Amino acid sequence: LWHDRPRDALGVPQFSDAEVAALLAAHAPALEVETRLDADRFGALAWNGGAVPAVDRAAPPQAYQRIAFTRYGDQVLVQLVYSFWFPERPPLGRVDLLAGALDAVVLRVTLAPDDGRPLLVDTIHGCGCYHLFIPTAEVALRTPAPTDVEWAFTPTTLPALSPGQRIVVRLASATHYVVGVDRDGGAPGTPYVLSEEQMLRALPTSAGAS
Repeated sequence: LWHDRPRDALGVPQFSDAEVAALLAAHAPALEVETRLDADRFGALAWNGGAVPAVDRAAPPQAYQRIAFTRYGDQVLVQLVYSFWFPERPPLGRVDLLAGALDAVVLRVTLAPDDGRPLLVDTIHGCGCYHLFIPTAEVALRTPAPTDVEWAFTPTTLPALSPGQRIVVRLASATHYVVGVDRDGGAPGTPYVLSEEQMLRALPTSAGAS
């Protein structure tokens, strides 16, 4: 799969639809959510008559996936992106400027160019906040870090994964903060369905339209 891939004019490796689906399925993370509230139950988005989309609580848990690419030096690396949408971020007090309808956590897995093993995982919330980088031992931060820019925050290192072993990501209740990233130890996590992120361009309504 990784050797002698055809590339387009920009050097981006080309995969068939079946190969993309296989990559996304193989690296889909195990998600362990501290579930204390209804707001901790992620799922599919739909129009339910409100001003903004809402999580369909009657549908099974769902994540949205897509393939992406990044250029590093003279190489183009494959990235696999998974988005998990929650009904809300509930207020934690009388005044909570971070609370509101809908919350999302986006996970991105960057793969090595030679054999497709995970090199780096980074996560961010749908608001664009709390960007974390979890590298493997093969990735090192450049030093010294600049003092005039926000630098990459790396709270931990991802252990090496065995072939077929998944990444497990742990989320806190209510805030949905990422509180842990590790290799899968056998716990099943929350089962979910994978859907194409393109589906978000035309969401169904309660009447069945889109």
